[in-house]
Amino acid sequence: MTRNQIARGSARAPWVLAAVVLVAVTAMVTSRVVSDEKGEPPAMNEEMQKMMEAYAKASTPGEHHKHLGKLVGTWSAKSKFWMEPGGEPTEGTATATWKPLFEGRYVMLNYKGDSPMGPFEGIGITGYDNMTKKYVDVWIDSMSTAIMSSTGTCDAAGRVYNYIGDGIDPITQQKKTIRSVVRMVSDTEMHFEMFDKTPEGKEFRNLEIIYSKK
Repeated sequence: MTRNQIARGSARAPWVLAAVVLVAVTAMVTSRVVSDEKGEPPAMNEEMQKMMEAYAKASTPGEHHKHLGKLVGTWSAKSKFWMEPGGEPTEGTATATWKPLFEGRYVMLNYKGDSPMGPFEGIGITGYDNMTKKYVDVWIDSMSTAIMSSTGTCDAAGRVYNYIGDGIDPITQQKKTIRSVVRMVSDTEMHFEMFDKTPEGKEFRNLEIIYSKK
């Protein structure tokens, strides 16, 4: 089993963003101390106010994060995996548990089950990036040394999610695009499909997982 996606991220390097925030916070604290000594309210110039508002907007969970919150809980999973188009699938079962992270900004999946090669375990983290306006997802598992990353969008109702990720084909050693779709049939039933490509470039469904919430 494999899943979805990572955000394209900010144009600034993370350490630059952290430095900006640190400077802003330091300035506010210094201003507050000086103002308190004078018995006056802390001052914040217009530029600093705009900067803090921008950071607040970028970091505040919204409607899309509420969609992700519907995943939280424990689900039973039944999977089918196809090695090639039209082939007979191998089947497996698993337990999938989603937990919220950082006040609902992300959800983390712990997937444990079986596969034709033996016990299987995977961990995924999914969120919504307010800056890129994309769902983001990263995935690691016990049958790979790679980290799969994807980005996606959803419909207005938060029921159908379409993700695009990049991976390396173990056979050809070439980079390829992997597509996946998540459909929230109801609050207690979810369908996941992943689509791979043949060496000739023809897309086919190689994974299906039916989730039922316990």
